[in-house]
Amino acid sequence: MEEARIAWALEIMGYAFTGNGGDALAKSTNKALTKSLLQQAGLDTPEWWVFSNAAEITKLRENSLSFPLIVKPIAEDGSIGLNGSAVVHNLDELQDRVQYILEQYRQAALAERFIVGRELNVAILGNPPHVLPVAEIDFSEFSDPYEKIVTFDAKWNEDSFEYHNTPSICPANLSPALTAQIQKAAVKAWHVLGCSGYARVDMRLDERNVPYIVEVNCNPDISPNAGFHVAATAAGLTYKKLIIQILKNAWRRSNAYRQHSPRRTRTYDQRNIRKSEGIQQS
Repeated sequence: MEEARIAWALEIMGYAFTGNGGDALAKSTNKALTKSLLQQAGLDTPEWWVFSNAAEITKLRENSLSFPLIVKPIAEDGSIGLNGSAVVHNLDELQDRVQYILEQYRQAALAERFIVGRELNVAILGNPPHVLPVAEIDFSEFSDPYEKIVTFDAKWNEDSFEYHNTPSICPANLSPALTAQIQKAAVKAWHVLGCSGYARVDMRLDERNVPYIVEVNCNPDISPNAGFHVAATAAGLTYKKLIIQILKNAWRRSNAYRQHSPRRTRTYDQRNIRKSEGIQQS
């Protein structure tokens, strides 16, 4: 939510800034809210459950959930909270993992049906949105299908096996028809959340080639080593051109905003979004 608050403040003061506005950042921070909006728009996203108390799980039956599940903090990004224990296969494992999330991150846990298959992401740039080539995370060094996830170590721990064995392949090896289907869903997700500037839509492609949106990242890493830059390179953009394009988009959006919205009115109340995240107030 800190990113959203900063963006809201910049919007109110009339400053130009890159990336998404406060509303999109706030909505995407709450994974359950994001998934609900995607589902309402007719987009495929895995079934999910939210737990704010591990005791809730004791009332459930094994067949009432779609195991395996992947369990995440409801309001974190950057793969925070994702490690080798994130995928659970029964109620006991689920209860342990939810308890870990509650204690470690002081927020509700989102348990999502784990999609066995390929991990894809779609980088989107500009206003209006321009879709970059679809990328895939290469998990060929992993034999266990339940280890084929982008963990915190895979993103940030340079000394880990995961960091060095989860490269991004772009463009992904997909048929033209499937590529078009995935890009169309990504652009629709962009519009559902009201994105602007740049964003990345993360998907899992199941064994029937059905793409499921698992997250919409409204503040993705755009550093030279990040997947966003990999996709931009595949589209023929150098890093310098990518950054210049992001800056131009921000300037155009700021001018349009000042012309059409002289006074800022917020469409999402900060307090209600904060409450829906299940984050404990200190």
